[in-house]
Amino acid sequence: MPEGLIIVESPAKARTLKRFLGDRFDVRASMGHVRDLPEKEMGVEVDDGFKPHYEVVESRRKTINELKSAAKGEREVILASDPDREGEAIAWHLAEVLKLRDPKRIEFHEITSDAVRRALETPRDIDMRLVNAQQARRVVDRLVGFRLSPFLWAKVQKGIGAGRVSSVALRLVVDREEEIRKFVPVESWTIDAELSQKGAENRFLARLNRPQGATPGEADTKFEVRNEAEAQEIVRKLEGASYRVIGVEQKRRTKSSNPPYITSTLQQDASSRLRMRPFAAMRVAQQLYEGVELGAEGPTGLITYMRTDSTRISADADVKVKGWIQEQHGEKYLGASRAAKATREVILASDPDREGEAIAWHLAEVLKLRDPKRIEFHEITSDAVRRALETPRDIDMRLVNAQQARRVVDRLVGFRLSPFLWAKVQKGIGAGRVSSVALRLVVDREEEIRKFVPVESWTIDAELSQKGAENRFLARLNRPQGATPGEADTKFEVRNEAEAQEIVRKLEGASYRVIGVEQKRRTKSSNPPYITSTLQQDASSRLRMRPFAAMRVAQQLYEGVELGAEGPTGLITYMRTDSTRISADADVKVKGWIQEQHGEKYLGASRAAKATPGAQDAHEAIRPTDVNRTPDSVRGHLSPDQYKLYDLIWRRFVASRMAPAVYDQTQVEIEGGGYVFRANGSVLTFDGFYKVWGRDENGENELPALTQGEDLDYHGLKPEQHFTQPPPRYTEATLIKELEQRGIGRPSTYAPIVQTITKAHGYVEIKDRRLYPTRVGEAVNSLMVDHFKTISDDDYTSKLEKRLDDVESGSQEWVPVVKDFYGPLQRMLSAAEEATPADTDEVCPLCNEGHLVRKASRFGPFMGCSRYPKCKFRRALTPEGEAQQPKLLEEPCPNCGRPLQLRTGRYGEFIGCSGYPDCKYIKRDPAQAESKPTGEKCPQCGEGDLVERTGRYGPFVACSRYPDCNYRANMGKDGKPRQGPKVLDEPCPICGKPLVERRGRFGLFKSCSDYPKCPGPKGVAGRAQGASPNKKAEKAVEA
Repeated sequence: MPEGLIIVESPAKARTLKRFLGDRFDVRASMGHVRDLPEKEMGVEVDDGFKPHYEVVESRRKTINELKSAAKGEREVILASDPDREGEAIAWHLAEVLKLRDPKRIEFHEITSDAVRRALETPRDIDMRLVNAQQARRVVDRLVGFRLSPFLWAKVQKGIGAGRVSSVALRLVVDREEEIRKFVPVESWTIDAELSQKGAENRFLARLNRPQGATPGEADTKFEVRNEAEAQEIVRKLEGASYRVIGVEQKRRTKSSNPPYITSTLQQDASSRLRMRPFAAMRVAQQLYEGVELGAEGPTGLITYMRTDSTRISADADVKVKGWIQEQHGEKYLGASRAAKATREVILASDPDREGEAIAWHLAEVLKLRDPKRIEFHEITSDAVRRALETPRDIDMRLVNAQQARRVVDRLVGFRLSPFLWAKVQKGIGAGRVSSVALRLVVDREEEIRKFVPVESWTIDAELSQKGAENRFLARLNRPQGATPGEADTKFEVRNEAEAQEIVRKLEGASYRVIGVEQKRRTKSSNPPYITSTLQQDASSRLRMRPFAAMRVAQQLYEGVELGAEGPTGLITYMRTDSTRISADADVKVKGWIQEQHGEKYLGASRAAKATPGAQDAHEAIRPTDVNRTPDSVRGHLSPDQYKLYDLIWRRFVASRMAPAVYDQTQVEIEGGGYVFRANGSVLTFDGFYKVWGRDENGENELPALTQGEDLDYHGLKPEQHFTQPPPRYTEATLIKELEQRGIGRPSTYAPIVQTITKAHGYVEIKDRRLYPTRVGEAVNSLMVDHFKTISDDDYTSKLEKRLDDVESGSQEWVPVVKDFYGPLQRMLSAAEEATPADTDEVCPLCNEGHLVRKASRFGPFMGCSRYPKCKFRRALTPEGEAQQPKLLEEPCPNCGRPLQLRTGRYGEFIGCSGYPDCKYIKRDPAQAESKPTGEKCPQCGEGDLVERTGRYGPFVACSRYPDCNYRANMGKDGKPRQGPKVLDEPCPICGKPLVERRGRFGLFKSCSDYPKCPGPKGVAGRAQGASPNKKAEKAVEA
């Protein structure tokens, strides 16, 4: 009588288990899933907590009845489905369908006698976390499929579908294809010298690397031979040259083997090495796992479970494989152990912030740690790590919840708002909780600049000197004589040239006398040590290092760089902080260094760190871990970027503890011709912190020692026109400063915010280090402000940041915060989706049925028909929302005789018929009005002139005889046309257009100049006549 019933998925697995267990257990197969969601219905109650409705799989009814019969009267039923989510779900469905009261669940990762025995000795309950994880995926996949597929049937064709993950895979393939289509190959040449030792037969190749005298590092990436002419010129220079070895560098390189396969790497190698498709590879792997017949041995499992993302192997397997290697090949072939050694306790030492705490928590969950210890340190030094190990703590769930709250809120914004933006602007863009505010700041600033009206003003400077002295100085007109000084500083203005000339006329021949001298001492204190935002700002403005790059380099300095004999060494403290506080120990050490190097007078008075509004003060300021490691002492071990950033951090920290700089400042007032002039000067009397930091000012304006009542010599007047300037566009540095001042974002998010709007989404572009909103950015901002004003409001975002910080302090729970955010978001989204664009009274000129409505797109604002997509009429608008009036030309339309007009479309200006939409003629001469002569003849036809134009992919040159001659060449980065293919006298046998000579991976070949429209002949130039021709061309000629 069997002890119990074991249920597995497949007959093969059942046979292999039966061989180990004999008659001890009755082993049966469920044939996979026994229950699933209905085939023809969604099977998910959306309004009832997304509850799934399962049905018995029709083909499994007989199997279920057999299993029910086998389960009757048995002492226990053991479920041994595969050890993953899917296997856990199969076990749960079996327990439900068979109505098992106390089923036991076992799992093994290889079907061997020992593995099965150990599993039977340690049965467990069904893990509902894994079951729910599988159900969640199944329900989400079903929602995507059933909601999106009908949409695709209506738009594309019946029978196709959309998948949660397969849609992403499809997008990757399509995006790559689009990249390939748009790719413009760039020509380059390599030159190899065939050499040998003197008199030796064996030859070797050496590749041209750089001109003699060039820096090796730069030449490796920058030196290029760009075309055949350059290559031939170099070859000509090298003919008859002598060759000598100038450097030999030898180093030993090791190549380690790859780790054991995980599912993804197995599928990759099976595809590339065995030409086995992924699905087939997994089918075969399943057979090897479940067992194959090995003659007398019977069914035997040959591999471990094949669905895994871990490279870990058991200690037993490690011992066995090493024994085999040593026996077969000897001890020298044994590799060092890669597996982690067993430890008494697991210590989690991720970064000391919210994100680090969440990483620690996720690790504890995934690794199923019972009592993990959490340590944190803010600098990677021996003392800091030792102190952290002496004071371990539990994972702080307040920090974890704070991170989860931010993550959930950001995901809600992204997943709810992005599809709305896809429908309104373009696919692939997104909305962010904080990046939307950053985008609004940039767009608002651009709008300020557009609306700015400059105001004229004039200054008048008198060039003066002491009586008989050579040194001259300038004094600026300040006010009419008798006006109150304070008011005049702000109210007195010379508004135009007429007023300026009138004042100059009055001042001609005037005498000048000193009427006031004021002297005072001024001190300038150093800035506090860096916090995240100020480091990013200075890295951007002083080092031209973008915020994301600065944080990447700072991470390297924090985590440790190789310092020769010292080994990996952390050079700075943790770089995500909003506090200027430093430890007492660091304060003592830096003051000791200052006193030793520069003397006591350079020591600054101790000052407490100022509390920044909204700062959490969780970490110290960013400082060097050891002030004695000066930038010059470690320079040889650092990359250029690492050195520059470390130098900046080190100098800022040391300067922050030094004495202020001292100036003697003088202000002189001078009367002349009924007006008062003012001159200011200052002299640095003590350099203080400038000793280390360096001076930011552009020199001093020194005045002579003047006394009240002293008469001066006059040397001339300098009137100068000025205009008020619009507010400056943001730079990455000033945008970060603005975000910080408004309480938007946190130290860990400033760089990602800037990266998101500039690079990830393309909402903002950088020109000369200034931020300009793109058309897409302006369209997105317009939609966000119109429909999601709360999301893009900086006050609301700042208050939400405060509530999220309260989660971190434990004064708020994270779920209510998310709930309070989600309700208004959902209402705004519903209102935005239902809102119809603002109608105008104008009837659509194309269909005469709909009305024109104002819309936004990635190409700017436009008017479109309310009956879209049935009617596709559109009219471009200016950025201010005014209709763009087409410019009528004198040239008549060749189709209907009405005048042609210059119009603007999505790719710029073009010429079309003014009778549109009745006449749809378009002159195929894009950007004709923008054509710029180059002074060169067309190399293809020899008749037209080359003109520079701008198309959808940027500037290019084309023949002025277009479309009679279709020559065009893209512009290179140097602003010059890229050399196109050589035009041949031979016509294409398919279309009759000239053939061109191109270079491919196998050498030169002939191709039609109208490629890709015409496939043309294709084959390596000079190939033997018997070579295989282009098949497409061959068929086209035969036809």
